[in-house]
Amino acid sequence: MMGFRSRFVLLLCLAALLAVLSLSLQFLHLLPLPAGLYTSDQGKLRKRVLVDLVIPPSELDAMYESHRYCNRPNHTVQGLEGHVPPGYHLAGIVVMIRHGDRYPLSSLPGVAQPDIACDIKPEREPSHHQLAMFVQHMRKADLTHLEGALALLSLFPTARQCETGQLTQTGLVQHIMNGEHLHQAYANHGGLFADEEPPPLVETTPRSRTLQSAMALLYGLRPMFPWSSMQVRSQASVYYCGIACDCPARGFYLERTEQERMLNRAQAPDAVYKALAELLDLSVAQAKSTVSVDPLLALFCHGQQLPCRHRGCLKSASFRVLRQHQLTEERKSKRGAMYQRFALLAMYPMLNRTAIHLRRIAEGHLAPRLSLCSGHDTTLEPMLNALGIHDAPFPRYAARLVFELWRKGPSVGQIESHTIRILYDGEDVTFRTSFCRSRPAHQHCPLRIFLDFVSSGMLAPFNTSSYQHACQVPKRALSNLQLNILQ
Repeated sequence: MMGFRSRFVLLLCLAALLAVLSLSLQFLHLLPLPAGLYTSDQGKLRKRVLVDLVIPPSELDAMYESHRYCNRPNHTVQGLEGHVPPGYHLAGIVVMIRHGDRYPLSSLPGVAQPDIACDIKPEREPSHHQLAMFVQHMRKADLTHLEGALALLSLFPTARQCETGQLTQTGLVQHIMNGEHLHQAYANHGGLFADEEPPPLVETTPRSRTLQSAMALLYGLRPMFPWSSMQVRSQASVYYCGIACDCPARGFYLERTEQERMLNRAQAPDAVYKALAELLDLSVAQAKSTVSVDPLLALFCHGQQLPCRHRGCLKSASFRVLRQHQLTEERKSKRGAMYQRFALLAMYPMLNRTAIHLRRIAEGHLAPRLSLCSGHDTTLEPMLNALGIHDAPFPRYAARLVFELWRKGPSVGQIESHTIRILYDGEDVTFRTSFCRSRPAHQHCPLRIFLDFVSSGMLAPFNTSSYQHACQVPKRALSNLQLNILQ
């Protein structure tokens, strides 16, 4: 009897060990996720899947959000890209990214700029096993494949001492790792990276940090990619609006948003800015109106000491208070009506181009199955808002937003057989978008719904179906503006 009990307990232990091992392998992508993950009637499983090993706090936490924003490279990048039920075939992907870690865009009055290197040294951390090969491949680049002013930019960071806004080695490693992760996610889906495929469509704003980030991700995605088939296009605007950038109402709503932000900052409790004002020999009002948290975040992300002067150093507790206030105001601002209208107008041209591109693939036209757009936080933040994902975290360094186009069965050329998934930093946020939020939990999001949202739903708040009409500044706003001028 005792022997039977011992064997039974041993079997239970072995079963528990195998279950833990299976879940661990799935989490590390060594085993495919079960098909039921996206077809279960339990919507909770699909609507939110945590991809971070650290569970985020229930309340907004300044230090947690700062670490998340820095996105310091570790050994792997995780995410649910490429995971779908059996019977679906990947038709195409559109990847939108924010550049990687960079040098700050502004400085603190009277404080020396941080000493951060922007050259590439594989022996310096954070590093990557492909870093040296990446630099060699960039040195062999055929610059005729870079459009316009892009050919004048360096394809990888070279400066010993960073200058304003330059990409760091950390930023390069972040995107090589992003590319490796996406390669692992999509390499087994229908020859997405095969040489006979149409070459990927690569676009970037004319900044070295966005161009270099795009090259790093592309190299991680497809090492030693052939330059002969490449064409990298330049997008002058952070909104990727192309020939549709003339939109007065977009500027009007953005200006109103900035005015609200400045007013909120001016009304912030003096205690928030007191320590910083004392350190910099400024009045509290001056600190509120002129000082940015950006250079403080750069020091934090690179593990450097917070600024010091003859009066002492800024304490981490003061940084926490400043950061907490900034995060609270950002969250409040992007949920406001002015910002949401701005986001819809800012991102309409880019989403319209994305919709046309995905539709062409679905209809069977010859089109790049891989599209990569490299931009800024000012690209991704309004994009998330325009999609209706108002609770998304602020785009961190090397953030990625992926549109996946999937086809059910072998039929090609039928829009109705295609579905769309949207993932933000590896998390499936499809059913948090305004156009698929009401879909039943066990279904997919049809491509048709996304196309209808872009063609008409985005402009519904402006009571028009014409982007040109929506871009006209409201008459009531013009009347108020004229009244303010007369006063």
